[in-house]
Amino acid sequence: MPKQKKLAVYNSHTCLGKTYQELVRSHERQLRENQELMAELNSFDPQFFEDLEDLKYNYREVLCHFDTCSYEALGPKEMRSLRTAAQKIITKI
Repeated sequence: MPKQKKLAVYNSHTCLGKTYQELVRSHERQLRENQELMAELNSFDPQFFEDLEDLKYNYREVLCHFDTCSYEALGPKEMRSLRTAAQKIITKI
């Protein structure tokens, strides 16, 4: 085999080896990150997620109530300030 062809084969194997090693390192990093995220997620019990769903439902109900029902009792300016306050409270939770 000519010297240049041998060199080309060697270079292609070297490049493939580096690419493979990079893929292996990336895969190992992703596995570690996945384990860390799973450990973090396991710290939340099912009740936490039920409470979160309840909060989201209540938030939607409050906004719906502000949008449709209460304009007769309060003026638009007061309703906007109440809605803004409710949104700030919910985003802090």
